[in-house]
Amino acid sequence: MKTLDLFPWKIRVNKEKTSEYYSKKDLSSDKELKKLDKELNDVFKKVLNSETLKFISNFGVDIDKLRVELTPDFYDEGKLILKGAYLLEFIFAGEFVAIPSKQWDFYFESSEDEPAIFEIEENMPEKILVDDFFHQTADKMGIYKFSPAVIYDESFEGWNSGYIFCKALFRL
Repeated sequence: MKTLDLFPWKIRVNKEKTSEYYSKKDLSSDKELKKLDKELNDVFKKVLNSETLKFISNFGVDIDKLRVELTPDFYDEGKLILKGAYLLEFIFAGEFVAIPSKQWDFYFESSEDEPAIFEIEENMPEKILVDDFFHQTADKMGIYKFSPAVIYDESFEGWNSGYIFCKALFRL
């Protein structure tokens, strides 16, 4: 497995296992909108720059089977973060080595009236002190974040299911 340093995340990626996943799954298709989804994926592939393509290929995902949506503007707490973007979602095989502190607190800390979402297990990722749940780059890539795959697909179980979910915004 290859380790990617995508501050504040460090992730070990298993490209072979990811290829197996996409041989059986297609996240791009919605039964009612299948043709439209495939067309949007085709348009997205045409506008990819080399940095974006490199980012996606690092995970071993099949670009034709990613979930792509067009989003006009992205706001965070009323502030315009990104104007015009493709929202990309995909799952890949891997494990977290390090995660942002806010994400750690969200998943593993309990509050007075709520238990933690996940229990702390052996081999937990390192906690990296940062102020947000996502990371914004200065290039065309925009914003990305990583979560356990169970957030996207409940067939994955627990924090360490062996799969990770990525949500990224790419500028138009």
